[in-house]
Amino acid sequence: ASWDGGADGSIGRLALDASAGGRESIVGSHSAGVCALHVDKQVASLVMAASWDGSLCGWDLRQHAGKAATTASLPNRVLCVDVQWPHAVVGLAAGACTVLVFDLRRPTEPLRSESLKEAGKTLKPPRCLAIAPVLHAGTGAFDYCAGTYEGRVAVQRAVAGQRFAFKCHLGGEGEPHMVNSVSYSPRDGTLLTAGSDGFVCVWSLEERKRVLQIPQQLHPVACAAYDGAGVGIAFATGPDLAGGAAVEVGTKPEVRLTARAPTAA
Repeated sequence: ASWDGGADGSIGRLALDASAGGRESIVGSHSAGVCALHVDKQVASLVMAASWDGSLCGWDLRQHAGKAATTASLPNRVLCVDVQWPHAVVGLAAGACTVLVFDLRRPTEPLRSESLKEAGKTLKPPRCLAIAPVLHAGTGAFDYCAGTYEGRVAVQRAVAGQRFAFKCHLGGEGEPHMVNSVSYSPRDGTLLTAGSDGFVCVWSLEERKRVLQIPQQLHPVACAAYDGAGVGIAFATGPDLAGGAAVEVGTKPEVRLTARAPTAA
């Protein structure tokens, strides 16, 4: 099955098997557009969706469709979400704390709220989020990172003293470009970033340096991700409205694949 979250707030499931005839069913809905949708691999019956209406909702597919099993009311509009059972991180549009951390086993209230900082300076709200694939042994704590609208990535480690931020998508004159996508490698923990500057980069967070940069694309890179083994990269180019709607007119979206994901060594 494939899933979609609509600007009308609806969450749809499209059956891809021939016996279902390609019919789409509506699982649930928000009162405003859906900005993030996640179907968990470990808990296949769980669908999480966040919306511009300021809520994070979960649907249990074993129950009657239409009514959310859990709802968390958030203090602001949601910009981005990442989920890795049993945790979720939610980026908010504004406020003193722009990231909320949830335990999905108790999803109605966040575990904590955090702000993104660099050298004591508070960064702008996150454009994208990613949870690290490995938990800290013995504690169950986890790291995550956030890409920002100002060309930076904040690495939010479980140990507060080990947190840091770095510049990653800047133009020749130092002008910042949005970080549109962040993704951890399941193989070695390197970080993949995609930016409005047309670059896709791989970073070693331990060495704090770039280990790969794919040649610049003609258009902004809207998203990028590792494959399940962490040996290949897929990315998509297309309009991200960073330069305004008029600049993006006529931009044709493209999807590209590469098998050049290196190890951190």
